[in-house]
Amino acid sequence: MDQRYRDDFNLDALQGSRYYYDDEDEDGVDDRRDSPRTERQGRSDGSTGRQRGTYSSNAGQRGGQDDRGSQRRTYDRYDRYSSYDDSSYQRRVYDEERERKHRRLMQQMRAEKLRQERRRRFMLRVLLPAGIIILLAAVIFATARSGGKASSAKAEASTAVEAATVTQATDAATAAAAATSQAAVPFSAQKTDSTKDPGVGVGSKYALLIDLATGNILYDRDAETRINPASMTKVLTCLVAVENIKDLDATYKITNEDTDFSYVNGCSQVGFEPGETVTVKDLLYGLILSSGGDAASAIANYTAGSMDDFVTLMNSKLEELGLSGSAHFTNDAGIYDADHYCTAYDMAMIMEAALQNETCREVMSAHVYTTTKTTEHPDGLTISNWFLRRIEDKDCGGTVVCAKTGYVEQSGSCAVSYATGADGKEYLAVTADASSGWRAIYDHVALYKMMFEPDSTIEPATTENASESDTVPADSEGGSSSDGSSAGAGNEGN
Repeated sequence: MDQRYRDDFNLDALQGSRYYYDDEDEDGVDDRRDSPRTERQGRSDGSTGRQRGTYSSNAGQRGGQDDRGSQRRTYDRYDRYSSYDDSSYQRRVYDEERERKHRRLMQQMRAEKLRQERRRRFMLRVLLPAGIIILLAAVIFATARSGGKASSAKAEASTAVEAATVTQATDAATAAAAATSQAAVPFSAQKTDSTKDPGVGVGSKYALLIDLATGNILYDRDAETRINPASMTKVLTCLVAVENIKDLDATYKITNEDTDFSYVNGCSQVGFEPGETVTVKDLLYGLILSSGGDAASAIANYTAGSMDDFVTLMNSKLEELGLSGSAHFTNDAGIYDADHYCTAYDMAMIMEAALQNETCREVMSAHVYTTTKTTEHPDGLTISNWFLRRIEDKDCGGTVVCAKTGYVEQSGSCAVSYATGADGKEYLAVTADASSGWRAIYDHVALYKMMFEPDSTIEPATTENASESDTVPADSEGGSSSDGSSAGAGNEGN
């Protein structure tokens, strides 16, 4: 026991009451300032209205028996001792500590038992049923796999008529499912062991040739590398417009927004004037043959109400074709944008989808077209497909039926085309990043000639053998006015 508290206790005994203290000793110092116990006793003195404890002393000052075992004072949390000697206090402290440890141990044991019970319930309620289900599924699967054919044969033998009916229904459903699947599956092509680089006869950085009958890729040069498709974008623009426009003879009045779109972005132009009323058909031919930015803007506004809404339709079509993972467009004219991209393979699939649409095929196969006569253009505008008119007299071994070109500085001269041979075989070619518009033409000639005339000699691609005296600027698609003159050039690939 602390000596200071032992002295206090003895002082209590001598004075006849353990709560008796002088406020000050002989030297005039307040004892409560030196003794924490005295200070606490001062707060709970008899003068404050609370009696902290009672007991009897052997001096008889308060009466009673000198029986410390039977006469005990009450114990509260402010008093450190509950008996008159150290051994009794220490026993009580020991007992209380042991009792606390026992309670903690019991609590831990109960908690552990509860956790074990929860784990047991979890095993019974979740894991055991799941295991049983998995086991049953495995058994059923194994049984069906091993005995399915035998059971089916037995059932057919016992119920021949019913089996025949079911078979007929199944065949019909399978045929319908196959037809639906064929319509839903996006256009695709695959490489084979025979797929190879087109060789020195093709100068474009990116090239692709597909046999449409088999879907095999015959020649491939980085066809899955991302490029900016430039005005080849307009193939998808034409397809989306045709699929969403019911009447091609409907009219549309050209706005300042449409003409400004071409001027601001440096696009090729058909030559329409603000306020001029033209047909939707005129817009489609102007889009493909002249690669007109004014026609592209007008188609977007007529079809969807705005360029942004029309681009949403275009990206939805890409998703439908299964190309959204590698292709994304931000405008319908092919103006360069970092987020406007696809691959040569993607463009081939877009072209194949457009070829399945009769209207798109008709527009992309036209060499020359004259727009509707209007007040602004009494004789109409005569426009032509620059690519088709210049490749038609080249010896490629077959006939190039449809085509669309494009140009932006970042992707060079680009082109996508479709050709047929005398034997009826069909091929689709895509090239990008050629040094010039003529180089793109000769690259397509080389690709087709290697298929239509495999024994012919293909000259190496050079600048010299791709030049012509009537060279047209690479950024012009042959847009023309009514007298056939060029109607503009642009950087978006025209």
